[in-house]
Amino acid sequence: MKYPLAMVRWLLDHYGADVGLGYDIMCAFWKTLKRSSLGADVTAMRLQGVVPAFHGHAHNRPCQIGWHPLYIEGVGLEDFEECERTFALSNHLAVATRLATVFHRQQQIDEHFQFHDQDKHAASGNFIFQNYRQALEKIGSNRGQLSALEQTLGTTAAHYELDHLTEVKYFEGLRTEPPEFQQTADYMELLQKLFSASISADQAKTDYIRLDFNIINNGYTKKEITGVRTRYRTSWTKYTNSEEDTARFEEEQGIETRWAVDSPQYRDALVLSTERRYRAAISEVERLVVQRLFELTKLGMSGVGTYTNPNFT
Repeated sequence: MKYPLAMVRWLLDHYGADVGLGYDIMCAFWKTLKRSSLGADVTAMRLQGVVPAFHGHAHNRPCQIGWHPLYIEGVGLEDFEECERTFALSNHLAVATRLATVFHRQQQIDEHFQFHDQDKHAASGNFIFQNYRQALEKIGSNRGQLSALEQTLGTTAAHYELDHLTEVKYFEGLRTEPPEFQQTADYMELLQKLFSASISADQAKTDYIRLDFNIINNGYTKKEITGVRTRYRTSWTKYTNSEEDTARFEEEQGIETRWAVDSPQYRDALVLSTERRYRAAISEVERLVVQRLFELTKLGMSGVGTYTNPNFT
């Protein structure tokens, strides 16, 4: 994190207060920034962190409503993806420099970014003007539609702010599960560990009882004998520890009768635990799918194709 921290320090020193800064992982970086030596300056100078629009859609919904440009006042039409456009333009260097010497490759890269900096600086005035013009056009064209919708639905600007705050509070409430759900899930985890340890201990005990028989009739070697004795000792220790953990939890939570596998409480809790793991798996799959889609989109960018030498067929 030392590089983005140094960049924030430079921005605060050169541009002062009320700066909007986009970063792909701003939602995570912000915690580091607030705990750093820059935390007081960031608060005093009202630095606003933003997750760029393109990357924001790969983040979960609670992150989006707090960090996506769509929900941050003052960013206007900016999507904070200029770095992505710069990287995309630099992809054209791959074809032109892949067979060049080290010197000419570095020379080409240096000239490319020098021209890019000069070009962007020259076009900055027109960029600001065009953004301002587009913002005025959108306000003018959408104001009538918004007024008609407000009359039909009976809403005002205050309702939009309230809806946003309500959604934020809703997701904040989902950060921790209800206490009864957490208690049930924890108890089920202990019971399943206990039942598994009991089965392993019973099997190890059976093998230990039959050890002499297996030595005489099945020719157990020293390695196999040691394995049986070790499993017998360790499995019983695991079962004892699991029994103590379960009994302690039951005492703390006031559970008088332990749930049996065929009891209604155990069956209901098993359904709850299964659904809990299913929702977590679905969320993880959704995250991986979105991530993969963005990766495939980047793979399809122009200028990153392989070089074809005309001397070879």
